[in-house]
Amino acid sequence: MDEYHTQAQAPAPAPAPAPAPAAPPPLPPGRRSVWPLVVGVIAILFGALNLFGHLAAIIHHSLRSSSEHVFTGDRHTDAIRAVQDAHAPILAALGLVGLPLAVLLIVSAVGFLCRWRWSRKGALLWACLSVPFVLASTYYSAQMNMDMADVMAEVMEAKNPPAPEHGQPFTGLFGPMMQGAMVVGALLQVAWGLALPVFLLVWLNLRKVVVQVSAWGRAPVGVSGASGRARA
Repeated sequence: MDEYHTQAQAPAPAPAPAPAPAAPPPLPPGRRSVWPLVVGVIAILFGALNLFGHLAAIIHHSLRSSSEHVFTGDRHTDAIRAVQDAHAPILAALGLVGLPLAVLLIVSAVGFLCRWRWSRKGALLWACLSVPFVLASTYYSAQMNMDMADVMAEVMEAKNPPAPEHGQPFTGLFGPMMQGAMVVGALLQVAWGLALPVFLLVWLNLRKVVVQVSAWGRAPVGVSGASGRARA
């Protein structure tokens, strides 16, 4: 009776600890992961487009090339030149900032193609810096375009004054239509500019990607080293 009572009051055994999460399975021998090639090629193309785009922006805003020959009258020309002169310095400065960012992206892309470990850090640095850069460049570009749209609407209304019997003509709607188009264009510019940075920030922080990148360049020397590099 006492023995039964003692066994009944014995504490229950503690639950077994949960097993640690297993590492991602290695790739079969002779098979290489494809994502460094895909990401590297896309990043090179994206970086080249950004590089030429920033160079064109610097040249354009530095020379202040405009289309004032379309308008007549010194007042209209002076208004257009004033808008360009007001926004040209900061847009040219943004182009200068974008040049090293584009070079950093291209160099990191080459690192992915060669499977260098530092390429992940370079791409993450580029992605973190690109987010505020894209937002700033989009804001100032949209601001200049909207100011230009206001000036062009004033020019069209001055050339074609509205008649009282016909109400508001199409020229009176030119300004609001252009501003709406600029807003849509700014949203598309933000979506295009942030697509690759956001993707890299998500993809390069995945556990399986971090494990693969950390193994680049750490294979043993000799025949086993060649096999280890093939698995990476």
